[in-house]
Amino acid sequence: RQRRLVWLRGSADWARCTALRAWRSGDRGLWVGTGMQTPDGWRACDWSRAAALLGQEFDLVVWDGWAGFDPDAFGQVVGLVAAGGLVLLQTPPPCVWLHRADPAAGRIQVEGTDPEVTTGRYLQRLCRLLEDDARVLSLDQGQDLRFPVPPGGPGHPGPDLRQQSEAVSAIVAALGRRRPRPVVLTADRGRGKSAALGLAATALCERQPGIRLVLTAASRQQAEAVHRHVPERLRARIPFHWPTELAHGRIAADVVLVDEAAAIGTVLLEQLLARCQRVVFATTVHGYEGSGRGFALRFQSTLDAMTPDWQALRLEHPIRWAADDPLEQLAFQALLLDAEPAPVTTAAAGRSGTGCCCRWVEQDALLADESLLRQVFGLLVQAHYRTRPLDLRNLLDGPGLRILLAEADGCLLGVALLAAEGGFPRELATAIWEGRRRPRGHLLAQGLAAHVGVPAAARLPVWRVMRLAVRPEARRRGVGGCLLSAAAGAATREGQALLGTSFGATPELLDFWSAEGFHSVRYGLRRDLASGAHSVLMVRALDRRGAWLLRAGQARFRQALPALLV
Repeated sequence: RQRRLVWLRGSADWARCTALRAWRSGDRGLWVGTGMQTPDGWRACDWSRAAALLGQEFDLVVWDGWAGFDPDAFGQVVGLVAAGGLVLLQTPPPCVWLHRADPAAGRIQVEGTDPEVTTGRYLQRLCRLLEDDARVLSLDQGQDLRFPVPPGGPGHPGPDLRQQSEAVSAIVAALGRRRPRPVVLTADRGRGKSAALGLAATALCERQPGIRLVLTAASRQQAEAVHRHVPERLRARIPFHWPTELAHGRIAADVVLVDEAAAIGTVLLEQLLARCQRVVFATTVHGYEGSGRGFALRFQSTLDAMTPDWQALRLEHPIRWAADDPLEQLAFQALLLDAEPAPVTTAAAGRSGTGCCCRWVEQDALLADESLLRQVFGLLVQAHYRTRPLDLRNLLDGPGLRILLAEADGCLLGVALLAAEGGFPRELATAIWEGRRRPRGHLLAQGLAAHVGVPAAARLPVWRVMRLAVRPEARRRGVGGCLLSAAAGAATREGQALLGTSFGATPELLDFWSAEGFHSVRYGLRRDLASGAHSVLMVRALDRRGAWLLRAGQARFRQALPALLV
């Protein structure tokens, strides 16, 4: 029941032939790449469409690294491999792979930067992990594909379903009480979380024919994983609805099942909880769907305050593969799915913002220091519910990305990620203002020009705060303000006109950014389906150009505000 990865390093033709030789008649095969004629019965898809296959299983997966390596898609594909299955990763030899343009790197490309600037730090780290992992079988061109014959004797025991069965019974019992209490079901991938939700929904439908069940998630694909474990005759009784529909009372329900709750904003989850106490929040703790670790840290205090008798359930034992599965362990390490910041000392956590030290760190330094990389990424995971494996690649390879750390007594307390934007020539700036161009990676400059309606905004150089994360023990002590002050000082020295940001608006966040000298210049018209919040654009002027732009943006915002409030 163990799954493994085989790394085929050589020409594309040799790797394809070797991969097809590994296929046995009857295997469920999947080819992830482009332009490949696969045998009958195989599935083929580009890595950008891997999410559409979630919930299916394959015995042999071939990943064509010549067509690109996308971290999000790799995390999804690893979850498709059945127990005892193989992933064949075919790539050029490392000396070639690390120096050729990776098609998947286009997802983090920034308009106006040379594609060659998107370096291969992420792939350097991946190659290092693959070469150091003794459980990865590496084959160079010319070597035969041979696998050791396992010793005789009894096979690996099948999955233990007792824990899942106990979780289903506990969910049904908690929701069926006279005074129901919410249930939080957490698990790593492959533990049967979605199956437990589907089985619990089935049991509730059969016991109470008139019950109104609703399934919700940040995407329909996530909800389909639950529906697959519900008999077809009952699926119509468990419809899918968006979280915003339920939170705003547009859909009535007796029981709400929330799958992958970590991918939904905390504000929206609070609104769901206020409207329905017969609710199950299920989430993957470590996964590409969202940050389950961050969900637990943020949402537990809400549950304690609103429904202190809530029940926690956790699925520990894998069902879909072995407990010591090498492929899952490799994926966790390669994608940093389980990254967490190191423990903080009491003295460091008690430091105010004035007592911490801010320093810039280069991406090359993060690549060379795996411990620091894990801490920085772990802090981002804790702080933001939508941190994904692609964010790790952007952290290492993002063009023009600036990384600022706040530390005290050798402990990491906070991190800020900043991106340089704008500075476009007049012709392109006009096209952005008119809505004819949407340059990738320039959210702030584009928003100020096209949405706020200040044509000159796209011509000015600005910095955008992409992420600001402070560890829970050090919050409300000025650490975030210390980071922003250091960022504003550096931006001013480099001739930037503005420092800005965009996020899902909540009263707490608006108060924080306003206190740091930022002003609102735009609110989004629609609520985000996952977070339930309106996006807000806030800026802080750094010089006379920025002050002029801020005044112009505020004037337009005041004119538009009455219509936004209707």
